[in-house]
Amino acid sequence: PLLAQRDELLGPVVSTLVRRLKRALQDDQNDILDRMRAGGGWGPEILPPTDEHERRYVTAAIEHLKNAARSGATFAGGKPDDAPSVDAVASELAASIVVPLRRRLDGAAGSVDAGDDSALIEHVGAAFRDWKGGRVERLAGDQALAAFSRASLAAAPHASSLRWIVDDGGTQCPDCDDNALAGPLRRGEAFPTGHPCPPAHAGCRCLLAPAEA
Repeated sequence: PLLAQRDELLGPVVSTLVRRLKRALQDDQNDILDRMRAGGGWGPEILPPTDEHERRYVTAAIEHLKNAARSGATFAGGKPDDAPSVDAVASELAASIVVPLRRRLDGAAGSVDAGDDSALIEHVGAAFRDWKGGRVERLAGDQALAAFSRASLAAAPHASSLRWIVDDGGTQCPDCDDNALAGPLRRGEAFPTGHPCPPAHAGCRCLLAPAEA
């Protein structure tokens, strides 16, 4: 029941975040292609500065991560305003997209003739296609859960004990099982994996819940 309640709160937020990130990816791709056409091929000026590039995705994600955090605070029995800042989560999400994306796009200089427009367009398109499917969906789920869980932890009563409920999505995760077997721990105390709250790894969908729930 607790997992179902969490999913009811978080599921719509994740879906909206995925759509917004896919739109940001498409806008980013179009911008890079426009820069490439204007510059007559590939060059160091085609990609925006890294901080500017990451800021695009922070802007795309921040409100939806705030909604995830508000849901987490409510789930823990607090008020939406009890949710902590999600700036760090948004920055982590943006870097997780931009760093590998730029690495792959920069590979165009070594793998494609800088003047071969059709090959360059295909190279850029392939790099973004890799993100527009399951990859961005998994990342959105990870970061939305991080915002939700951190807010649940922050909104929990200071003297409370919390337990780790495993939701491994059908893929066994011994580390998360160890966290669950640790039993209730005092609020903020690290579980065996070293995490005070989920996610413990990419794809983790576990839940932090009051010991008495």
